[in-house]
Amino acid sequence: MERANNNFGLRGSTIKTTGIIIPIDWDEHGNPVTVVLSTYDEHEYLIDERQGRGKELHQLLQQKIKVAGVLGSMIENRRTIMIKSYVLL
Repeated sequence: MERANNNFGLRGSTIKTTGIIIPIDWDEHGNPVTVVLSTYDEHEYLIDERQGRGKELHQLLQQKIKVAGVLGSMIENRRTIMIKSYVLL
C-alpha cells in the first residue's frame, strides 16, 4: 500500500489500498446513505460521493476491492477519499 504517514495519509496524497466497503449511516428505511472503505490496517476512509467514482461503491457493500484515490479532509476522525479507480477482488 502507498500511504503517507499520519492521520490516515495527508490531504491531497494519492493512495492505493485494499479493503471492504461497509455502511456507517442509514436512512429511515434502513438503506445505507454513507459508506467507508475499511482497510486491513484498520483505517476507515469515508468515500467522497460528490466526485470520482464514489457513488458506484454503494453497489459493492461487503465486497473486497482495491482502490486508487486522492485523500481529502478529515470528517469525524475519518479521512475522506475521492475514488479514481477500483477493482473488485
